[in-house]
Amino acid sequence: MFQPQLAALRFAAKSAARRTAWSIVGGLFLLAALCFFTVAIWIFFEVRYGAANTAVGFGLVLTLFGALSLAYARRPPRVVPKPAARQMQNPMNSPALSTAAILNAVVLGINAGRAVRRRD
Repeated sequence: MFQPQLAALRFAAKSAARRTAWSIVGGLFLLAALCFFTVAIWIFFEVRYGAANTAVGFGLVLTLFGALSLAYARRPPRVVPKPAARQMQNPMNSPALSTAAILNAVVLGINAGRAVRRRD
């Protein structure tokens, strides 16, 4: 009875697992590449400016990147696109307002129905 749904669920789970595994492998290769590039840049600057100056320069650059990352992490995420956010800020589009309007219509309908019965 539920075989097509189960097959689709199994396929989605296998696809997600495959994407996750290959993403991890790709991330590890990129991390290794970043390490090699960092060592290469270190050797280039060490030959050119000396070990102490290179260490200070790398320390300053990495401190700057860390501070920028922390500052970026403090920003709240913008989940909703700007046009939709502007529309949501309009008080007339409030879910509470539409719920109140529906409840008001129900109450008016009940009262109208009672008024019709009284006349009979």
